[in-house]
Parts: sequence; C-alpha cells; structure tokens
Amino acid sequence: MVPVSEPFSNIISNQLKGLGFKKKNRNWYFENDEVILVANLQKSSYGSQYYLNGGVYLRELGNEIFPKEYRCHIRFRLTSLLSGEEVERADIVFNLEDRGVSQQQREEAVVDFMKSVFVPELQRYSTKDQIISSLRKGSTKRYFVHRDVVGFLG
Repeated sequence: MVPVSEPFSNIISNQLKGLGFKKKNRNWYFENDEVILVANLQKSSYGSQYYLNGGVYLRELGNEIFPKEYRCHIRFRLTSLLSGEEVERADIVFNLEDRGVSQQQREEAVVDFMKSVFVPELQRYSTKDQIISSLRKGSTKRYFVHRDVVGFLG
C-alpha cells in the first residue's frame, strides 16, 4: 500500500531532485561547504494535514550530516512566506481531508508553491554572505533564527 503522504513526497522530490537535493525519509538535503539546506514534509499529529518546512543549517555552528529541520539554525514554514488567500490555499492543498480539491489541482498547486515561493526562498540562504544580507535587511523576521546565528554572523 502506498503511504498517504506519497503524493506530496513525489511532487516535492520531483521539484528538488534536479536542483541537487537528496531525499532521506521526509527530508530533502542540499549541501555545500557553508550550509545544508533542508526541505521537510511534516504530517500533523491530529489529521491528514501536512506542512512544508524549510531549514538552513550552518556547518560552522554544528557537525550534523543530516540535520532534522527542527535542528536547523534558520527555520520557516511555507505558510509563513504567504499572505491572505495564499495561506488559505496552502492550508486546503496540504489537507488531504479536503475533498474539494482534485488530485490534479493539488499537485499543480504544490508545484506552483514549490517553484514560485518555497525553493527560491530556501535558495536565498545558500551562502553565509546571503544569510548575513538577509539578516541585515530584516528578511527573516517571520522565521525562527537561532540566537547562535545572530551572534556568529554579527
């Protein structure tokens, strides 16, 4: 039997594989000398809702090889990047209990969110310089940023 989360997992894998991400469980990892970028598919404990989370792990602040999203130094959820109707749309699309969305509509919406919002945002933190720039501009105000990052990057 195919796991219920498989539709999301396959769509996310298809979007990230060509960008050099490697899949491990419900996480996808991209690494370079400075950071590990993490995309994570989280299932709600209370129903068939899923959440797409992003994380940035600074190699200079830790030695984990496959950090879980919750161990990343910078973290965000797809819906924190959206506003208004787009948040509602994401909540509907990532809720498998919502029968008002066809599988095709769900897949197209996830691809759209990945291409237009999630992946570009995650890639903005591919280097230490990009992270410093984002912190200085205040671009990370809606994210969790570990205090070690602020201290480390100044």
